[in-house]
Amino acid sequence: HDDLRQSGLFPLLCRMIKNYNMKNQPASQAGDMMEALYIIIHTFERLDKTERGGFIVRQRASRRRAQLTRAGLEEGEEEVTEPRAQEKGQEKDAEATAEDAEKEGDKGPEATAKPGENAAAKEDAQPDSKEGEVGKDGEAPQEQQNKSQSMAPLEMLENESGTDSDDRMALKESTFDLNHRLSQELTAPLLINTLTFVLESYRTNSAQLNASVVGVLKRIVLPDCLNLMPCVWHLSFLLVAEKILSDSGIAKDKSFSSMVQICKYITRKLMDRLQPELTDDMDAFQKSAKQALARITFVDLLFWKNRRDAEIVRDEYGWQNKYAHREAIRKALADEDEACGAGILKSIDKLAPGAAPAMTEADEE
Repeated sequence: HDDLRQSGLFPLLCRMIKNYNMKNQPASQAGDMMEALYIIIHTFERLDKTERGGFIVRQRASRRRAQLTRAGLEEGEEEVTEPRAQEKGQEKDAEATAEDAEKEGDKGPEATAKPGENAAAKEDAQPDSKEGEVGKDGEAPQEQQNKSQSMAPLEMLENESGTDSDDRMALKESTFDLNHRLSQELTAPLLINTLTFVLESYRTNSAQLNASVVGVLKRIVLPDCLNLMPCVWHLSFLLVAEKILSDSGIAKDKSFSSMVQICKYITRKLMDRLQPELTDDMDAFQKSAKQALARITFVDLLFWKNRRDAEIVRDEYGWQNKYAHREAIRKALADEDEACGAGILKSIDKLAPGAAPAMTEADEE
């Protein structure tokens, strides 16, 4: 399978979806591309499960590997050209001896011949230029033309593209990492924007198109797939989700049940983030972190997020790692001097989100 960005089916289709223009292109084209995208993803999943040892694809080799390949080719060319250089040296020696013989002959009786006779002899000695012409592959132009006419157009195209690709890049075979490739393509903000545009017409879409959109959406947000739900935490998508959930006409329709379920799942997870549940078991650090995270999430709703941003928002900006580090230091200082340990823990507590400045006048004293 071809997984190159220039010629692979999956990368090219994702690029077309990202470049979709809602103003100049019809909505049916976006729907067709979404259906094709779902079919390709479903095919990749089946191949990834059925192929033993992994699904093998053709990808571009790394720069280091490409340099090694080119270096090997250059060494092979040098080895081939060595006998040719020797042959050229022998030809030059033969030409030099011939020139010496001609100079000696000019001093003899042939030098008294008429200039016209010498010119005629030279013309007779020169072969026909058309008979001596050869093509690039060592064949006459007529033979090359006959060969090209006998080849099918697709074979000619493959030969040309094969030579161009060999000169431009080095290729390799590698195991297809499904989740990695999906996270590279499906989490692009432009693709999710097109997905939202198609989902907005859920009433007029066909059942197959709605199933395709929901299938792509599930692979982005569910934990057993990419687990990148913050990619769809945007006001544009949330407005469409609210429109679907408030539509009483599709509440009891089984064809829209999966769409309603995924919209409920996304909005509930968002509400849990915006309205955190603060229990008595939490200390001041955890409570302040939850509250600060809820405030920053309101700002995150204004922007589309790529894969890296979605991972940061999903991991809650890493405040839990800071809390675990704080607790480890607390346990380590439990047996130390109380005055020293209390001062260190006081400075650590100030690292909590929304806390007071790190240094006060009392601390400086």
